Amino acid sequence: MQKVFSIFIFFILALSAFASETNNWDQLDSKTLSLRLEEFQKNAPDKALSLADYMMKRFPDAEAPYNAAASIYTIRREKDKAEEIYLAAIKNVPVNDGFYLRLANFYNRLQPEKFAPMIEAFRQSQRQRKDYSFLLARLYLVGGKEVEAIGILREAYDQGDKSPALIKILFNLLMKQGNLAEAQSIMISRLTSPDVSPELRLEFMNILLDSDYGDVRQVAQILDSVISLIQSYPQAKKAVNEALHLLEQKKRAKAFADAIENDPAKLKTSDNYFWMLTLALQKVGENRNALSYLKNYEGKNSMILEEKARLLSQTDGETTAALSVWRELGSLNPNDSRIQLTIAQFMNLNEMNEESQKILEKVNPDDLKDQLLFLYFAINLDNLARLQRFSEVVSIWQETGRRCDTARLMVFKDAIFRNLPETNQHKSLMEALNQKMAQPAEQKTTDTSFLLLKIFLSEELRDFDLYFLTADKFLSSQQQFDADLIYPFVRKAIGRGVQIASPPEENEEPEYAVGSEPYIAFAEKYLEQLIQKQPQIPDYYRDLLFIARARKNDAPALERVKKLLKGKETDPEANHQLAYILSQSGYASMALPYYEKAIALAPERVKYRINYAGGLTRMGQYERAIQIYKEAVADPSSAREWDITFIIDQINGCYEKMGKRDEAPTLIEKWMDSAPLKASDSIYDAWYHIAELYIAQNKFDNASKVFKKMQGIFAADRIRLIDSLYNQGDMERRKGNFKEALKQWRELAEKYPDDAGAQNALMSAAYLAENDLKDSALSLTLYKRFLEMKPLDADNVRHAEEKIKQLGEKNH
Repeated sequence: MQKVFSIFIFFILALSAFASETNNWDQLDSKTLSLRLEEFQKNAPDKALSLADYMMKRFPDAEAPYNAAASIYTIRREKDKAEEIYLAAIKNVPVNDGFYLRLANFYNRLQPEKFAPMIEAFRQSQRQRKDYSFLLARLYLVGGKEVEAIGILREAYDQGDKSPALIKILFNLLMKQGNLAEAQSIMISRLTSPDVSPELRLEFMNILLDSDYGDVRQVAQILDSVISLIQSYPQAKKAVNEALHLLEQKKRAKAFADAIENDPAKLKTSDNYFWMLTLALQKVGENRNALSYLKNYEGKNSMILEEKARLLSQTDGETTAALSVWRELGSLNPNDSRIQLTIAQFMNLNEMNEESQKILEKVNPDDLKDQLLFLYFAINLDNLARLQRFSEVVSIWQETGRRCDTARLMVFKDAIFRNLPETNQHKSLMEALNQKMAQPAEQKTTDTSFLLLKIFLSEELRDFDLYFLTADKFLSSQQQFDADLIYPFVRKAIGRGVQIASPPEENEEPEYAVGSEPYIAFAEKYLEQLIQKQPQIPDYYRDLLFIARARKNDAPALERVKKLLKGKETDPEANHQLAYILSQSGYASMALPYYEKAIALAPERVKYRINYAGGLTRMGQYERAIQIYKEAVADPSSAREWDITFIIDQINGCYEKMGKRDEAPTLIEKWMDSAPLKASDSIYDAWYHIAELYIAQNKFDNASKVFKKMQGIFAADRIRLIDSLYNQGDMERRKGNFKEALKQWRELAEKYPDDAGAQNALMSAAYLAENDLKDSALSLTLYKRFLEMKPLDADNVRHAEEKIKQLGEKNH
């Protein structure tokens, strides 16, 4: 009787709890219930079904409950219930195309005999839908019936349905079926239609180009129409460059440029064609040709003038000409803030700060957004700092702070201080800042941007008492918790407040002492805030231990840190984190057992072993540390949690501490030869790092052998192969074998003339010929050969052109 009564009580309590929870559901809106439903679906499917049923009654047109219930019933193979839910959703949810598709997929997978009847029922009952043809085609595609889908879409297209979604799916299906001509014809017909927006026209054109469309003249016509509709330099240039990128992928960018260049009548009458040609020539590496066209241009088209100004700005010796074009462009567009800002930037880069600032004063920052607004403030601050107009620097900084977040202000700091290297300048700026902050209007509120500038200035002036006093005010005034903002101040306070009491003996941890109690108190205050908000971050506890050690009162802190393991004694990550905290804060010997336990609990986690090896290194157990590092790297079950160059550095460091610096590279190379490692980017970096260890000891022959070995390992990887061949030549140069280095680099360039790395080898050969072999004629020949290779790097092209000019004059 007692047992029956207990069961009854349990049932009543459970029912009461459910009723209470259901009553709580009545207080929640659809969005909140959907989030709860999502959580239940993951962890409590029966609860999810109850909530879904409740929501279907209360919110019959909401998608979430039908999706959840149908998914759970499908997983449970309760087909009838799943089908019932899908049909209810189709009936009740206003936008139900997704449920039609899910039901079709459900039938196709689990009840294939019902798939065809469902399609037929849809055809009979849904013809009035606007998306009838498109959705019917998608239903057929669920069943893998591509031919039927194409037929439906074709018919809809012929009857006037030119919707973007239909065009794209029909195009892709025709391409998949091999009907290239029909697919491209449909896309062209839409691209040339006047009712298509420039954005959609551009999207369609990129789809067309990606299909390997070969009529470059037609592409030029389409781009012409896109540019005419956009009439905005940045957007139009982006459109053309996207098209050129796709043409380049299909090896048609040069043909595109040639098609325009071979139509002189069009070039004379169409600014768009002229502009496209200059962009295309730059894309295929013919910058000189593009600049030649632009220099001869005498019209007033702003897009062409801007391209002319930009290309002149990038060309050595053309600064004056570029400035003239920028000024002309500015006079044609006095109210275009973007153009005026670009001109101000050019003048700023050429140290014409007064003129740059006068132009900026005409720019309204309210007209600018995102990157342009940030550029406006950066140029302003840079100009004013160079001109030493300190009160204006403060005012612009305040305006910047009102429009930008703290992270952005951190970046703008450099715009000021790179131009104010002198202490007296810092003092003058501090004086201007203090005067501004003392104004009655500013004293009413705390402007955090002023506090941040004061922090930067006090650091430059090495006044760290003022630095941390201001930092405390700044952090206390923040409205939201931001660990990324707080923690750097904490680390700086520890760095200033904690000192090494005495140099450590070999294999011993250093002793710490208090350098400045106020700085330590600052760090401790904000560490506690960080721990309260982010108790899972081990670095915070490590820092607390540093402070405790410095105060010679580490017992309470150690006890607190060890409590992190309470209840998690068999959790490998908890043991590892505790070991990491102890090891990083000077308790390596205390950390080792926790590392060992973490490894025993999760031997597959390579990170644990690598950090364990670091702890062993701190204890002076170098041989054991090296062994652990090698085992970790070679472990085939590893998820590759390690950076092998880091491991090599650690092993090399152990050897050096053992007095084996000279042998270290050879010992590491022998280990790498025997380690079961497959070729990959990280392994390439590892071998390269070994070569660097030899180079650091001036053992160029050994390094050369490593690069030779790499050529065998990476024979199938063209980029890595070329890189190692280049470096082998560089070893000859370092040994003083200049002719051999030049020979190897020339051979490399001729073998791979279309590769940027090999082309760079020829540039190095040309430099070597001029500067080491003192053979200017040979250098001139090599630079000319470089340009014949259609080089990929525009900076190298400009450099080669300049050198050809210099060397040609010299040889004459």
